[in-house]
Amino acid sequence: MDFIDSLINVFSHFIRRHLMEIMLAYSATVLSVYGGDINNAVKKMIRKHNFFVRFGTFVALCTFGYGFLSLVIGKILVAYMTHLSNSWLISIIAALFILIGLIAEERNRI
Repeated sequence: MDFIDSLINVFSHFIRRHLMEIMLAYSATVLSVYGGDINNAVKKMIRKHNFFVRFGTFVALCTFGYGFLSLVIGKILVAYMTHLSNSWLISIIAALFILIGLIAEERNRI
């Protein structure tokens, strides 16, 4: 049992050092799964405008919108994850990535 506890401690220490990067990867994955829906909704709203408005909106959405959302979601998740115990941290991170993988599979993104 001591071996498992030490393994959990080593692994969770590694995760805690890279928690922001892990949460940015998770939020980017979520946005890649739902990004098509977001783009389609924005496309419907701006389709009657001229090319330059559509182009500018798309560039702003991709650069500022998705980038800002990734950072905000990542920081919120990091704020919650830092208070978790080692075993819960590992379990929840694994569950989040499994969940988004299942959602991506269901939405035929894989």
